[in-house]
Amino acid sequence: MHAETSRWRRHEIEQRSTRARADYSADHFELDSTGTCARRCRKCGCDDLHACPGGCSWVAEDLCSACAGNSVRDPRKDPQPGDMLAVDRDVREVLDRVQDSIEYGFPNRAASRWLPLIRWQAWARLADVKKVAP
Repeated sequence: MHAETSRWRRHEIEQRSTRARADYSADHFELDSTGTCARRCRKCGCDDLHACPGGCSWVAEDLCSACAGNSVRDPRKDPQPGDMLAVDRDVREVLDRVQDSIEYGFPNRAASRWLPLIRWQAWARLADVKKVAP
């Protein structure tokens, strides 16, 4: 009789726990028509019920704190049009990026040149960042 009571009690506790989780989800998370969380991070896809490893919170409507911390781009490694770097007096501005090639120019001069990304990165290792494009 004791084992039967114990099994029934365990079943009752599991049912209450399931109901409590469902009530909590309905009260605290915005769900879409399919019953999944409507709020998702635009970068990693985490939502209110599935956080990033190590945890995260919302810093914007569609951006979690883990991805917001990773949003600072280093133009030495990942150059984008509008970035400007300098080594001594050699100042270069990224004009275009096509796959693994970088077109760069020199401020106040009409000339431009192309470099493979790996050569740009080798030059940029020593560079000071003057401007980072948004």
